[in-house]
Amino acid sequence: MKIEDDTMRKLLEYPWYGNVRELENTVEFMVNMMEYGIINDKALPINIKKKNKTYIKNDKIRTLKEIEQEEIEKAIEFYGNTTEGKAEAANALGIGIATLYRKLK
Repeated sequence: MKIEDDTMRKLLEYPWYGNVRELENTVEFMVNMMEYGIINDKALPINIKKKNKTYIKNDKIRTLKEIEQEEIEKAIEFYGNTTEGKAEAANALGIGIATLYRKLK
């Protein structure tokens, strides 16, 4: 298995808001997505491809509710919009599945 230099640079520059758990899940995702034993940009999750998002939008600080909603959406995008994906997203976010569904409404 090999990681292309540009892909490694993106991984090193990413802020890893979810710390070790997010890193672990990302590596697992990339290993599953790699082709021919090479991890490249195609295997990167969308949140890393889009570049590091800032929490400031339109020169104002966003509310915690807005940030929370974005993180929930990122987790569902990463794990999938299925029942199983939502369960994994809830686990990665450190909340129960019922809480996740309530926050999605």
